[in-house]
Amino acid sequence: MKKKKPIIITTAVIILCIITLILGIKVVQKKKEVQTKQELIQSQQELINYIKNDGMNVENKGIYIIRIEKVTTKEELDPIRQEYEKEAEVLREAIEADKAELIEQIGERGYIGEEEVSKYTTELKEIRTNEEYEKKKVEIEEAERQKEVEVKEKVKEEIGQLEYISIEEYIEQIEEAESKGEIESIKKEAQEADEAQIWLLVTTLMVLSRERMRVERKLMSITSPSTLPTVIQSPTEKGLSSRMTMPENRLLALSCAASEMVRPTR
Repeated sequence: MKKKKPIIITTAVIILCIITLILGIKVVQKKKEVQTKQELIQSQQELINYIKNDGMNVENKGIYIIRIEKVTTKEELDPIRQEYEKEAEVLREAIEADKAELIEQIGERGYIGEEEVSKYTTELKEIRTNEEYEKKKVEIEEAERQKEVEVKEKVKEEIGQLEYISIEEYIEQIEEAESKGEIESIKKEAQEADEAQIWLLVTTLMVLSRERMRVERKLMSITSPSTLPTVIQSPTEKGLSSRMTMPENRLLALSCAASEMVRPTR
């Protein structure tokens, strides 16, 4: 009996060690699982924040976030990130094309000055996200709209001072104009039409003036009136007026007898 006791103790120690080892392994595994879970959660949150705050208006962002929340391993996050970044890159390329088009349109419309165009061009080139582009686009369009109103009002005021044409048609064309160059063309057309009307008026007045200065003379065969008066009334009731009585005109009386002729003597 004394020999069996050490064997029992040794067996108990071994079993205890095994149990301790198993428990230790489980604790380590549990810690590892917890750590892995925490790392997964952290990676999920980082990717979700990246998608939410990258400034790109990628469609179906909500679907990407739901997919991220459902993954069980970090390895599953990489394909989702790659897919999202590929879609975002396509959108960035489209933004670059939109920026170039917007810069070109600003120059074509001509409402904004060269310095402002240069400033906006530089700012647009530095933009990398869809959100920033949309904000800058709104800012540029608002500034351009204000300049457009100022230009149109100024030209309408100038056209309103023209006196010899109807300005309603030109005002309507200005309202529909889409560029500063088009507005300037309408203004020039109105001014030329007004000048043409002025020259037409001046020419007409000159012609009429010449007509009034012309005197046409016509020979008359008789000096008596074409129609005889029906009533003849004397200035006085009876006889002639003393003021109208004039002495008769008489020629000098000369003798018609032949005059003596003086002849030379021989």
